[in-house]
Amino acid sequence: MLPTSIACRLGADDFASLTTRGRFYMGCIEMRIARNTWLDLGYRRNFGGGRRRMSKTMNLQAVLFDFYNTLIEIRTDEGRDKVWERLARFLRYRQLEADPAHMRLAYFSRVENFKNDRPEEHAEIDVVDIFRQMLNEMGYRQESTSFPEELTQLFRTLSIVRFAPFPETFRCLEALHKRFKLGMVSDAQRPFFDPEVAMTLSA
Repeated sequence: MLPTSIACRLGADDFASLTTRGRFYMGCIEMRIARNTWLDLGYRRNFGGGRRRMSKTMNLQAVLFDFYNTLIEIRTDEGRDKVWERLARFLRYRQLEADPAHMRLAYFSRVENFKNDRPEEHAEIDVVDIFRQMLNEMGYRQESTSFPEELTQLFRTLSIVRFAPFPETFRCLEALHKRFKLGMVSDAQRPFFDPEVAMTLSA
């Protein structure tokens, strides 16, 4: 298990300056990282042995990774019928009138509106706020302010098709950790990012 100190998170404003994705190479592994330059660490041998060569033109002290589809492979399908059927059933346990088809339409309409209102090409959707709006329309008036976030996490869990580290991830990080400071940068939302990083590091 890797030390949790390698996991750090930058907010959306901090991440905005790291818009260009470069690639660096480690053996046959190609991973995307949030950098504005092309890195070649020159690792062309197995991680466990052999001489390690690094470009003499760089004094590299730290390596920053994106998390999703860089360290872990993730695929989601938010449009599946079962996602919305189970979400609506859960809400009916809270005495809320929840129709799966209506919820799906309301959600994706808000997602589209959010994207149209943002200048970024790939704006991160504020899913918690979207579900907060939808709950208010359903008449949710309870005191728990955490319920929209809990609903968002349930939605995320139901929509995940695959979630797993890439086969080379931990071997790569262990090798790099011996020489460099490691960190992660992400504009992902905390309700997803924090627990999913924790699950990955404890694997």
